[in-house]
Amino acid sequence: MLSKLKNFPINFPAILICLILVLISSVFLIKAGSRAKVQFTADTIVSLSGITDGDLYIANTSECDSLSVSGSTLTVNDIPAGSSFILKTSSHNNALKITPSGGVLDLSFDSSNLSSGNITQWTLTGSSPVQATHIVGTPEANKWYAIKVNGALLNNYQSNSSNEISFTYNGGWSSKTFTIEEGSAPGSGLPPAAYNPPAQPEPTPENPNNNFSIIINNNDEYTNNQTVTLKLNAGSDTERMAISNTEDFKNASQIPYQKEYQWDLLGNSRSLLQEGNTYTVYAKFYTQYGVASEVVSDSIIYINKSNPIIPNGSLIRSVNDYKVYIINNNYKRHILDGKIFDFYGHLNWDSIQEVDPSTVNNYQESFLIRASNDYKVYEIDNDKTKHWLNITAEEFINSGRKWEMIYVVNEKERDFYGEGKEIK
Repeated sequence: MLSKLKNFPINFPAILICLILVLISSVFLIKAGSRAKVQFTADTIVSLSGITDGDLYIANTSECDSLSVSGSTLTVNDIPAGSSFILKTSSHNNALKITPSGGVLDLSFDSSNLSSGNITQWTLTGSSPVQATHIVGTPEANKWYAIKVNGALLNNYQSNSSNEISFTYNGGWSSKTFTIEEGSAPGSGLPPAAYNPPAQPEPTPENPNNNFSIIINNNDEYTNNQTVTLKLNAGSDTERMAISNTEDFKNASQIPYQKEYQWDLLGNSRSLLQEGNTYTVYAKFYTQYGVASEVVSDSIIYINKSNPIIPNGSLIRSVNDYKVYIINNNYKRHILDGKIFDFYGHLNWDSIQEVDPSTVNNYQESFLIRASNDYKVYEIDNDKTKHWLNITAEEFINSGRKWEMIYVVNEKERDFYGEGKEIK
């Protein structure tokens, strides 16, 4: 798919060039002189003097107000807060990823600062209170690299297993030139403590074992909101932290350590929260020298606030409806006869909850049962007959049925249903 350009200035020669490119290629090529307010929907070649086309791309999902190419220089204007602008090479999906917050940023990059697929220098321009979160590709994994700003050391960071470092710059602004180079290694003059992992947190009533920890919404089991509150416990020498919705911390950046932090369970994903799904948030903590703690995590289940939380095994019926259902995860099963209550000591009429019809409709109906000591799965008809599914597991799945739809019943209920024709 071609890149999507928004608010393209009326420039008939440029339009003609774009039309020709559409005919000959599915990859858009940024050439000198082009300027646009853009939102990229495909990886896009950047054609700069000094490098070969295909050495450098603007990655899919990048956004900016406008950009221009002149000779060996790419200039990007007004990267929006909360969006990212990503330069990609054959070596790195994130050769350089810039994500502003609190304002917009301009980026300037010269092709002379691209070496073997690694970006070694770039310039950002902004004004306070903007912060610039970076992900930078590195030549090697698990190695120390120094970031300098206008020639002064900002900090040393250790690359992860994906050959990337991450950091956030929130110092003074105007125009700042960032460089990355090999950093300090053991024995380079740093104090011995520079290579130690972060100290454990002090014991508290909620964390008596003084472990690093992350707690979502005060340990609530459920949430009805996409944004949650994290409580983060770390030691006295923790300077920074990284938070992620994935265990590999892909695209995660280091940010200043905070004991409490608001977090989006979906991050930059365009998907929607799914009813009943469990969402896990991961965190790790860093000293001022970039040494990380172990990874910690916590999980929470999303329940739409318009739906009550109904535990498995509950009996429900809709207001003004006689049908009683038993709930199991996302499924409901109609209790076809009141005699079935007599087969179970825990089922009784007084435990039936009346709910809105919309709540009942949120559950998918299931007609499948099996006895606890029987491998046979039956489908129950409304005439109270059972039909053995005499089919293979593959046929079961291909029919649209799901294993989680099967209710486990006792032998008395199984035998209550009359024998019907097998399903083959």
